[in-house]
Amino acid sequence: MSDLRPIGAPVVMGGQEYNILFTIGAIEAIQETCNKALVKIMPAIARVADYKTDSEDIKTLYSVVAAFLTVDTGKEVKVEAIDGLIKPAEMQKLAITLLEAYGFSMPDPDSDDEDSGDEEEENPNQETGL
Repeated sequence: MSDLRPIGAPVVMGGQEYNILFTIGAIEAIQETCNKALVKIMPAIARVADYKTDSEDIKTLYSVVAAFLTVDTGKEVKVEAIDGLIKPAEMQKLAITLLEAYGFSMPDPDSDDEDSGDEEEENPNQETGL
């Protein structure tokens, strides 16, 4: 039987490969590290992916990576340790990978939301005829 657990988006940092996956534990660690909700954090990552180099956005990227590495390795990784780990040329690719992993982690919208006028509504209180 195959393993059905998701593996995440692979990324290489400091010569070592990691898998970025937005699990509940990772999201909690990110929000604790950044002291913000995830929806407030992701725009900063998007700006880094867009070649913006605002220092606050870079700090946010480092904080997110530190949180992921802490969850992935099981050892606390400080934000300061990330500074030498990520080369400036790798920042955009890393930010794009984070955005892709974030997109993979979001649930697909239900196709049931699109009501078709052709279908008959099912009555939940329908009589059985007994």
